[in-house]
Amino acid sequence: MNGQRMDNHQGIRVVLFLAAIVFSIVSSGRAAEQYQYVRMWPQLSNPWYFNGPQATASDGSGNIYVANADDVIKKFSVDGELVDEWGSEGSGNGQFDFPQGIGVDRRGFVYVADTWNNHIQKFTPDGEYVAKWGNSGYAVGEFDNPTDVAVDGNGLVYVVDQGNDRVQVFSRVPGGDLYFPHCDTTSFWETEIAVINASPSSTLQGTLLAFDRGGDLLPESLDISLTPHQRLELSIGSEFADPDSISYLILESDSTMAEGYTKFYQPGLYRVAVPAVSEAAGGDMPVTHIASDAFWWTGLALVNTTASVKDLTIECNTGDSHTLSLAPFEHQSFSIDGFYGGVPQPGLQSAMIRDASGIIGLELFGSPSELEGIPLSDRTATTLYYPHIASDSTWWTGIVAYNPSDTDCGLLIMPYTATGTVLPGQTQLVPGRGKYVGTTDGLSFPAEAAWFIVTSTAPVSGFELFGTRNQSQMAGFSSIGEPSEHGVFAEVEPNGWTGIALVNTEALSASVTLTAYDDEGAIVGGMEFSLAGHDKAVDVAEDFFPSQDISSATYISYSSNRELIGFQLNGSADGTMLDGLPGM
Repeated sequence: MNGQRMDNHQGIRVVLFLAAIVFSIVSSGRAAEQYQYVRMWPQLSNPWYFNGPQATASDGSGNIYVANADDVIKKFSVDGELVDEWGSEGSGNGQFDFPQGIGVDRRGFVYVADTWNNHIQKFTPDGEYVAKWGNSGYAVGEFDNPTDVAVDGNGLVYVVDQGNDRVQVFSRVPGGDLYFPHCDTTSFWETEIAVINASPSSTLQGTLLAFDRGGDLLPESLDISLTPHQRLELSIGSEFADPDSISYLILESDSTMAEGYTKFYQPGLYRVAVPAVSEAAGGDMPVTHIASDAFWWTGLALVNTTASVKDLTIECNTGDSHTLSLAPFEHQSFSIDGFYGGVPQPGLQSAMIRDASGIIGLELFGSPSELEGIPLSDRTATTLYYPHIASDSTWWTGIVAYNPSDTDCGLLIMPYTATGTVLPGQTQLVPGRGKYVGTTDGLSFPAEAAWFIVTSTAPVSGFELFGTRNQSQMAGFSSIGEPSEHGVFAEVEPNGWTGIALVNTEALSASVTLTAYDDEGAIVGGMEFSLAGHDKAVDVAEDFFPSQDISSATYISYSSNRELIGFQLNGSADGTMLDGLPGM
């Protein structure tokens, strides 16, 4: 501490632009600017007092934040009513030593120049600690009594590093952020999210942030701390006080090992699970499948993750184009037929969202009894994996492969048996901006075909669907996932069944370990087995763990010395609800 703390109680005068005493500021060559005194805080029936007020800042809603020399941040409404306060003397998270500067970014996060601790601390609008950086020194990123902080419209943080006679500029380094790009608890809908810390050794620390449609940070946020292998599942409608105002969520964390999903459902009717998104698009974004007729609908949800307006063009396979503007951090959700006055468009099959850099999103397509969805991204690949075929009197398997380029591409479809034997392949020509869509029945695979690979002469996108022939259930997942030596099946259905399929994508034999965990990260089951080259293992979850009770398991991890690809289906006991997720 290198100064004297201010201990006397003081008032703070807030000068606004209304009527009273007029002060004139005259500058050469321009009209005089006039400022009028409005009021002084405190002037309330039960006044509160400051202790050495050092700085003020306001947010987009007109709330005023005051940094006090007594190590407390006070938040007031535009009318001067005390809304919240936080902080105490110390050097820990959320503690201060003579804070002299405060700023608010356009999303509502509060930044405090913690002067004598030589930190910048970041908080949610209701004072929940988010992060801090800096320490004493003169190197880049170090401070000597930082006295002020401000944030521009692009999220750059400017710090007055007084003792070092400089201003330092910082930008947030994305860590293991997970985006949940849509939330709906209105009408008959409910939304569930889950987060898994897949790290075997490190605790995940983060904050789950909720945003409204305009991208404004809502006062409700949750501090998240997950020990290795721990899992968190939340129902948005019951976890948050005002869930209907939430349009999307972001988990900001210090880990790159977080996995998660969003689940939308109407109880007793249908549901869908969509993996959380960790990266925004870097360019054009394919909409791989559109279903729009008297029976089917397709909806999109998009979030602008940038601080700039994004003007998007949605180019449909029919030649129609539609423009859409997203303000900074804005969320929009809409049905495709909304571009046509709500009239279904059977000719619509797919689309490209142009100039989608910085956008995240998802698409849902459904009927009165079936629902499915996939993430929207700019990812394409020349190899797509379809790790299971279900084709009998109850189930069918669907395949979609979309060519986003303007030129034709060829597909080579190679099926394999469950023991890894390659079967005769076939080719399909997909025109530019066209797609192949069909069922495995239509491909006339041999009866022993258990899974297949699609390789393309140009990058494509695609997904796999599973449905019941009575049109009561449907589920699927994106086929662009990259094979990996480790991953998780993010849910074990507690009131029904979970089916799992794992495929060895390599020609050499694989050693595989499955581990079942509960939500606390405790191991409740384990199994080791081998998969021959291109072999597949498929079963319900509990049968992978013979003679073991995994009834308390909530998810399953897999690891191997070879690259695997997998997926899971989760079905309710009453036969009404079904969802699918890739191995993540």
